[in-house]
Amino acid sequence: MNILLIVISGIFSSILFNSILEWIIHGPLEHGKISVLIGQRKSHVDHHHFYSREEGFQNTKHGNSVAIPHWFFIPVTLISWVVASVIGHFLGSTLFVWCFVVTTMIHYIFFQYVHTSMHIPRGRWIEQTKWFKKKMAEHVIHHRMDEDFEHPVNICVVCSWADRLFGTYFRRK
Repeated sequence: MNILLIVISGIFSSILFNSILEWIIHGPLEHGKISVLIGQRKSHVDHHHFYSREEGFQNTKHGNSVAIPHWFFIPVTLISWVVASVIGHFLGSTLFVWCFVVTTMIHYIFFQYVHTSMHIPRGRWIEQTKWFKKKMAEHVIHHRMDEDFEHPVNICVVCSWADRLFGTYFRRK
């Protein structure tokens, strides 16, 4: 199989996988009534209610970060490795596995950076990009729709593919 095709398929399938994983974790597990991530759900509910309508969600009450716990990186990477290994086995390619897992790690770090930039703006380079401004508008809608916390919209922060796939993407006209 062509090396470039393997690399591209590893990266894009990882992006889709991470969008779906972010949707599952952030949607049903952090917003749902029953969560296996009990401590994380409480933390997430607090995160959504840390602001008042007047202040908006960009405020100093968050501290210096709104990152999910760093230990969460381990299960996300392990799940990614298992999924990538199964696909890589059928493709007969360890290069696919590496591209998939490394993209997952980059996605996780990028998610932390973007989400923190959304809630604690500091004039970072990414805050000036058109992509960030679009994602920020989507995230504002996500927080403003909190009246129905258990049925969130715009769940994904980095890539909205899963929101579009599962019907939770919402854009103001």
